[in-house]
Parts: sequence; C-alpha cells; structure tokens
Amino acid sequence: MTGGAAEPRIVSETLGPPVRLELAVAPDLPCFEGHFPGVPVLPGVVQLDWAIRFGGQYLGMSSDIRRIDALKFSRIVRPGARLTLELEPTVDGFCFRYQHGAVTCSSGRIACAR
Repeated sequence: MTGGAAEPRIVSETLGPPVRLELAVAPDLPCFEGHFPGVPVLPGVVQLDWAIRFGGQYLGMSSDIRRIDALKFSRIVRPGARLTLELEPTVDGFCFRYQHGAVTCSSGRIACAR
C-alpha cells in the first residue's frame, strides 16, 4: 500500500475490455489524514497505486512499471466519492481513467515489464 492508503470498496465490475470498476472511496481511508487538513483530497499517488493494483488483478499486468505517460489530474476526488475506474489494455501495458459521473478526474498510460 502507498502511504497507508487502503483500497476502495469495489461496488460493481464489468470485465470488458475495457474493465470498468465502480469504486466507493470511504471517507475514513488513512490517505486522507493530513492531505489536506480541513479539505481532504485523494492523493494522486494513491490513484496511481490503485490503477496499478487493479491493472494487475483484472488485466494480468505486471506491477513492474517501466513508464507512466500522459498522466493528468484534472479534478480532485473527495472522501465518499463514487468513482468509475476504466482499465484498457495496450500493446505495452494499459490506460486508466477515473471518472466521477461524466467528469474525468485523472487518466494516464502505464507501460509494464513483460
């Protein structure tokens, strides 16, 4: 786990590709402590950690990451959010995208060792 961050609860799964996971982000996850006091935000490193973990679990990808490309954090994620995580395999790894409703919160491409 990254910085004491626990995984979100998976509410539903669509095993595509792409794989779509509906995630419930519990407000009491340790990663919200101190990030930031009074205005908690889900850290980007935690979003990456979850994408890598679920990419391994659902797509069979290696956790040996070679490169992260096109990484964008466009909207903050607050405690209690319900997110959709989309995982799409690529030639050398996978793409991920977190959405809250129709709004993209973050996305990127992860190249993995084979």
